[in-house]
Amino acid sequence: MIRKYLLFTSGLCIFAIGYGQPSEESLTINERLDTVELQLTMLDSRFNSQAAVSASSLGTSRSDLTVQFRIDSLEREINNLRQTMRELSQQVDIAKREAADAHRGAREALSRIR
Repeated sequence: MIRKYLLFTSGLCIFAIGYGQPSEESLTINERLDTVELQLTMLDSRFNSQAAVSASSLGTSRSDLTVQFRIDSLEREINNLRQTMRELSQQVDIAKREAADAHRGAREALSRIR
């Protein structure tokens, strides 16, 4: 079980590092967010299926309680990542609106100058 936890954690780190770097492709912010959300959903479903299998075999021994604590911790991290994604999406929407307003303002200013 520790091996699964380490594998999950390293995968999550690689996932975060990969998306923190600029993409070679010219993806829009929405496309990148959609990709991250899709991969997060896939990761969450895999984790939930693993947790369901593990939960059925958990006993009350000390090591089992430690494993359950780690599973709960990972679930909280996934929920935090979801919340962060929602917040980022909202920030992108706000930035788009502000950019559209600024573009409109620049056009109006340009038309006044002419």
